[in-house]
Amino acid sequence: TAADQGISDSIMTSPDPLRTALCYAMTGNFIDFGAMDSVDEEKLRALLEESPDRISPDLPAYAQLLADLSAAKRLTFLTDNCGEIVMDKLLIRTLQRLYPELDITVIVRGSEILNDATMDDARQVGLTEIVRVMGNGNNVAGTYEPELSPEAAAEIASADILLAKRAEMLCGEPSVWIQTTWEGGLRPIKLAPYTRSMLDTYRPNILAAMMMASAKREGDFDVKRGERILYGGAPLPYMTGLIPSLFDE
Repeated sequence: TAADQGISDSIMTSPDPLRTALCYAMTGNFIDFGAMDSVDEEKLRALLEESPDRISPDLPAYAQLLADLSAAKRLTFLTDNCGEIVMDKLLIRTLQRLYPELDITVIVRGSEILNDATMDDARQVGLTEIVRVMGNGNNVAGTYEPELSPEAAAEIASADILLAKRAEMLCGEPSVWIQTTWEGGLRPIKLAPYTRSMLDTYRPNILAAMMMASAKREGDFDVKRGERILYGGAPLPYMTGLIPSLFDE
């Protein structure tokens, strides 16, 4: 369509095509008939026109994605809603153009559930014409690991990069993304979201652990208010970098 071509042109002429494609894919989350009775076409059009300036991927996470893409061989894309896969298709085309050696697989739901994307939806928007698409073997909303087919589970396990669009499944808006190992070092890294409530729980636990480490015996803590601590842990985005930042609060 003309709208698709206009968005595609915007991506192609962007100084950072991948970031722009990600912005459009994130805006596509508005097309969610599971969360609303109808999608306001005028509002959607306005959001898409403003997308590259209005919304942006998290910068540390985006930087890590670029680093991962430079070394990755296999990427698995987990879809969400049927409407937004139009924008996902443009993102996948951009990835294929920028990383022609990258093997990309898209996973949709195995059968209809709510408004989640299925193989029929992928065919309808032409996604199956440009990339390998497979069902996940079930009709559970989201990607529920125990119900995955052996083929889908194997595809996910073998991926160097997983892209999934279900941020609303988090318990809250991420305040920071922490870099950590994945599967005991079998994969390079993963980025884990930490919400405000998680950080509020983490702070007293860390403080309690430090106090216990200083104890000479039960109940005898050698930590006093106002004391200064020499801390040599790795900085953010590693988890150890959270400790001084949380204490500063």
